[in-house]
Amino acid sequence: MPQSLARRGLGSCVTATIAFGVASAFVGAPPASAMTPEANTFLTATNAVRTYFHENHLAENPTLDTKAQFWANAMAARHALVHSNLAAGLQSLSWTMLGENVGEGGPGGNADQAIANAFVSSWSHFLILVNPGWTSMGVGVARAADGTVWVAEEFAHLP
Repeated sequence: MPQSLARRGLGSCVTATIAFGVASAFVGAPPASAMTPEANTFLTATNAVRTYFHENHLAENPTLDTKAQFWANAMAARHALVHSNLAAGLQSLSWTMLGENVGEGGPGGNADQAIANAFVSSWSHFLILVNPGWTSMGVGVARAADGTVWVAEEFAHLP
């Protein structure tokens, strides 16, 4: 009998954590885009989780990357974890659905992996990660002066 998404999600946080660690080891140079190599680790981790749950991979989108990087920089400058206005800066995209995950971690240790694990472990963030309606994703990562890492993940359905 197939497990519900809720049961699979809650029971698989450790697997997704392992998937992030494995995916991080295979991250190469990102495609020519606005996405940094560090941000690409979040796209790779998201697609690893989506693969585990049999969802389509998300394509990286430069417009979403630009918005995500802008928002990560804004959170780092303000030292405040807050969501953006989802549609801001996306007027050039023909989106039908938008979503966002934001996180902070560190300083010290492996903040990227800690943030990615937190997204998988949080039910509301996890549902954003595995939403079958997404087609594209952008990621921004910024570091505040004190070393705190700030991440914005922007999701969209682009027809």
